[in-house]
Amino acid sequence: MPFIFSDDDTNVKDDADTALGAGIATPAVAAGEYHSLALKSDGTVWAWGYNSNGQLGDGTTANRSTPVHVTSLTDVIAISAGFYHSVALKSDGTVWAWGSNGNGQLGDGSTTNRLAPVQVTSLTDVIAISAGSEHSLALKSDGTMLAWGYNSSGQLGDGTTANRSTPVQVTSLTGVTAISVGNAHSLALKSDGTVWAWGDNDSGRLGDGTTTNRLTPVQITSLIVDDTSSGTGSSTSGNDNGGLSMMLIVVIAVVVIAGIGVAALFLMKKK
Repeated sequence: MPFIFSDDDTNVKDDADTALGAGIATPAVAAGEYHSLALKSDGTVWAWGYNSNGQLGDGTTANRSTPVHVTSLTDVIAISAGFYHSVALKSDGTVWAWGSNGNGQLGDGSTTNRLAPVQVTSLTDVIAISAGSEHSLALKSDGTMLAWGYNSSGQLGDGTTANRSTPVQVTSLTGVTAISVGNAHSLALKSDGTVWAWGDNDSGRLGDGTTTNRLTPVQITSLIVDDTSSGTGSSTSGNDNGGLSMMLIVVIAVVVIAGIGVAALFLMKKK
């Protein structure tokens, strides 16, 4: 589910509350390794496919070739699917997870698989989620991030390679507006347009000019993603004026060309 934030950290939560509106979910889909999820506008979640670890959340481990309702989960506004686990964000800012939990990727303080959703421990005020292979990220309304699950390559960003069965804060990263998770690495976009990455760096996937794994976030080299919010969530007046000026020039040019054409036709008729 997309959110739009200003680059003034004090306004992030207000913007998120506005995006949530009356709590009506934006329909969405998410695909894991062998299972799929769908979020309906009424805030319910449906799942189908492979269910060996309970990743469908229907209380069983039976595969499903048609969608089944994820048990006891309502008021959901965002979903994400990992390899064999699933994550959902509710409108009250809590996060719920189910399925495979061998490396703590459900964040409930255990390594026990769950066939129905359980609440991620001590996690509130969340506005975005992303599930990777065996780890997950959550973005809070204050622009900070938390991570949990498998951490063999430092993909949790807490400066260690220790797995975590409860959320830990991603080190030294604030002002975040968007997140995404890969197989064993993680990405964050900050309000200043910079992009940060950490975890497995095989083939240079962290974009820092090396192939060295990173246990804490590093900035992607020479990359600034344009941010049109300018602190208010809208384009600046200078940019708007520039656009209007260009439109005026185009209109004038069209009028002039049309006038020339009409004059030419008039002269041809006189001859």
